[in-house]
Amino acid sequence: MFCGRNALKSKENIQERALRLSYHDYVSTYDELLKKSGFDKVHHSHIKKVALEMFKVMNNISPTII
Repeated sequence: MFCGRNALKSKENIQERALRLSYHDYVSTYDELLKKSGFDKVHHSHIKKVALEMFKVMNNISPTII
């Protein structure tokens, strides 16, 4: 989750290739493929996960170790 810009770009490239292979669509843009699949970009999904954990911590519903 806390990776550098290059590692994040590599993750997004892998996600894009996987979407292209699964949909057999080699002409659409990455954003169109994401919209078609209902997924978010890798960075946005990381931000959502952090926000969810912070919500849990602020409302005392997270595990005590956090």
